[in-house]
Formats: sequence, structure tokens, C-alpha cells
Amino acid sequence: MKAPRTNSTLRIYPRGRWFWIRGKNSWGVKVERHSTERTTEKAAYAYLNHIDGMKQEEYDAFRAAKNGNAPAEPPKETTKLLLTTALELWLRTYTVPEAKRVKSEMKGDTTRDTYEWRVKIHLIAPMEKQGITHLRDIKPFHLRNLQQRWLDEGRSINSIKNYRNASNVMFGHFVKYGEEHGEPDFQNPWDKVDHPKTDETGKATLPLDTESGDATWQLVRSSIIPFLRKNPKRRQLLQRPENFLALLDLIYMTGLRRIDAVQFRPDLITQGKLGGIYQTKQEKTGDDVTVFLPQELADRLRALPTLPWRNYKHPDYEGAGLYPFWDGSCQHLTAYMSSVINKPLCKLGRELGIDIKDGDSLRPHRLRDSFAVNRLISGMPIEKVSLLLGHKNVKMTENYYAPKNIPSRIEALEAEYYKSA
Repeated sequence: MKAPRTNSTLRIYPRGRWFWIRGKNSWGVKVERHSTERTTEKAAYAYLNHIDGMKQEEYDAFRAAKNGNAPAEPPKETTKLLLTTALELWLRTYTVPEAKRVKSEMKGDTTRDTYEWRVKIHLIAPMEKQGITHLRDIKPFHLRNLQQRWLDEGRSINSIKNYRNASNVMFGHFVKYGEEHGEPDFQNPWDKVDHPKTDETGKATLPLDTESGDATWQLVRSSIIPFLRKNPKRRQLLQRPENFLALLDLIYMTGLRRIDAVQFRPDLITQGKLGGIYQTKQEKTGDDVTVFLPQELADRLRALPTLPWRNYKHPDYEGAGLYPFWDGSCQHLTAYMSSVINKPLCKLGRELGIDIKDGDSLRPHRLRDSFAVNRLISGMPIEKVSLLLGHKNVKMTENYYAPKNIPSRIEALEAEYYKSA
């Protein structure tokens, strides 16, 4: 952006929503006081520089056209953004409030980190291989071909949606704030690319037992303690197999997400009529959720030894030393869950043949899916299951656990229908 010439007296100033301009330009032309119709200082100065270079005849024609409602905005100089520059500009919008700074340092700014990785690996790298290095040069057919390549590589529908979502959020940022970054009138190329067809299940993972019963769950439950004792590990949670089993029981019996279950605090359990009640704020959505614990599980969780706190960077963190499943030993909570929970479970799944049989790894979310499916099979209304899972609406629950995906429930409904007919 060029600065106005030294003999110019043009000035801009904010007034209400817009920036306004008045003074004399470098040619001595008196500029009438009027709105630049720009909401940002950078855009207003670009407008000022354009006016500053006008002679009297040009300015008169410009004002006449503007007063006559003719399109007379000064030409906008488009500065093409390199893809890597666009990524950096977009990521700057993710700021962490001071009140959440310590929490963010410990758990990791997972949204920002994940988005950055996905855009770099799954969008920028493939585009640069095709010689496309600028944001505006990406066209819908490029993305359509890229999405087809993901499908050809055997990527799951859920993974493709995640890849799309990351770059879609970045493109949406430049649609909204494109003028500030030198990309005015930028269009999101993903808007013209159809989503991939969803698979038949519509679920991120498979429940352990798609039919009634819990045979697979009982196999996992009886195998986890001997499995952990075979190869002692350094991690505190893995050194306490009873704690690890209690974590699996907690997810399977309450439907808590993995990240909320890991941060479970037994001292926050309150006594209900039939068992324990635990209320927490969901890490993923920020919404409150209430789960109900069978009395036996509530008593077992209260008696669990808590893990000594090992995060010496934040020794006074709220709740430090009160968790039976988290010791703060990793820089990021996501890294902790991956190395301490997911990896041992996946290894156990391979040994038990669960991965091969179901085509899905044995990971904690399958226990949450099992909780939902078991409740639906038992006849609990989907509206109540949605509340227990902490979903924002029933539609989300239906998408993941539609009745057509639960053969046993369909059979029960069919029998009930013909019985009453």
C-alpha cells in the first residue's frame, strides 16, 4: 500500500461503521467530505491513495458517477496470497484467552494444531505438486479431483470430511475477511464440490457388539488386566491395571467421551437415589452433561488411588493429583490419551482379533458407541439417549445411531408391530 504524497492533506477518520475522508489531494483537488464505504483502516487507506492520484477532471467524473449511483469504486489491487502465507494469516485468528492459557498449554490447542496439519498435508502439499501455489488459483475441479483421490486411496468418509472441514474453514475466513488480506471477492471453491457419499453405517466407529449382548466387551474386560501386567510400562496409569479397567468401565457404562473420562474426578460424584451422579462440562462442546453411575461403579471409582501429579510446569493446576486416570505427565492431553490409552487398547485388539473381525481398531470411542447402541436396543427413547451422550440435538444422535443400523432393534419393533396388528 502506497502512502499519500507529502503535499497531500487528505485524511481519513472513523465515523460510525465507515471510515470517512476529506482534505486536498496531491494535485490540489479539494475532496468533499464523504464516506469511503470501507470498514477497515487498511482498505480506507487504499481508497485514499486512489483519490490522491486523481486530477480535477478525473475526480469530478468519479464524484459524478458516485452521486449518480453508478459503480465508481476505485479499482481494487488484488495481491495473490501464497498458500503457506494464507495458512499463517488464517491461524493467527486462533487466540487463546488469558483465562484459558494454562489449560491450553497443558492440553494443547488441538483445534489449531489439527487444522494446520490437515491443511498442510492434505491440501497445500497436493496443490503445490500440481504447480498451484496461490490461494485464488485453487478451483473447484482441483478439489473435486483431490477428493476423488482420497476415495481411491481408501480413506474413510469420516476422514475425508475432516480433511474438507479444515481447508473449508480456512477458505471461509478469506471469504469473510478477504479484502483485509488482499483477496477481495474470494469465493470458497468447496461450495461447488459435492460431499462424498456417506457409508452405510454413518458412524465414526463400530460398537463392540452390534447385536444384543456384550460378548466382545466381556472378552476385552477380562483380558485387559493380564495384558497390561505382561509388559510393565513407565506410565502410571499402565502400572495400575485396575485404574485402566475402571476407565473402560466408566466409558462403557456412561457413554462419556474419552477426553472427558480421562479428566474424571471421583470427588465430584454426588449420591443419587440409585447410584452416583457425575456432572461435567464437555471438552468438545463446552456444554454440561450429566451421567449416572451404577452404585457398584460409583463406589469403585471413589476408592481408586489417584495418580500423583507429574506436571512440574503447572504444579498448582486445579485438580492436580485428584485424577485416577491422568497425571499431567504429557505436554498435551491429546498426546497422553494417544500413547497411554489408545496404543495399548489397539495392541490388545490386534491380539484378540477384534480389529480383523470388525475392520475397526479397538479404541475408546467404540465403548461410547456401545453404550448408545445398548440403550437403544433395550428400548430407551432416542431423545433420552441423546441427552445422556451430550449431543446438541436428536438429529446428531439419529445420524450416528439410526435404527436401520441396529438389526436387533428392528426385529423387536417388527415383532411388536405385528403383535399389535
